[in-house]
Amino acid sequence: MLFNTYIFLFAFLPVTLIGYFVLTARDRTRPAAIAWLVLTSLFYYGYWEPRYLVLMGISIILNYCFGLLLGDESRPVVHRRAVLALGTGINLALLGYYKYAGFAVDTFNTVLGLEFRCRTSCSRWRFPSSPFNRSPIWSTPTGARRGSTASPTTACS
Repeated sequence: MLFNTYIFLFAFLPVTLIGYFVLTARDRTRPAAIAWLVLTSLFYYGYWEPRYLVLMGISIILNYCFGLLLGDESRPVVHRRAVLALGTGINLALLGYYKYAGFAVDTFNTVLGLEFRCRTSCSRWRFPSSPFNRSPIWSTPTGARRGSTASPTTACS
């Protein structure tokens, strides 16, 4: 579900906002409203790709633990800075891998003539109307041979 789709604009967004404002009106401390937003966010991302909910759950738990360690003022500042650096590094590594690994592998494959596959980022093959798909450089999916029966969407799945 993308932000510009009818299901988002006329179903998901109104239900989310109405639920939030109803829960906020009932209780000014807002724990139920925050829980509602967390659940609707997880639904939103799970609607796109359910298998990434496990990754998000692990990331949420790790970040919560890092937050507890950062908030513990009985720990020395040096330890808290190390926790901050570790947490930031893990989050940036996850972001970098899941956002840019496919792009990096595709670039290396094109430049070096290799045929490695990356199953994390397949945005080019998910949008067959992209102008890059009409270019001779991108005409054959990674790992597929000209004349083969592999379609662009199956090359990355």
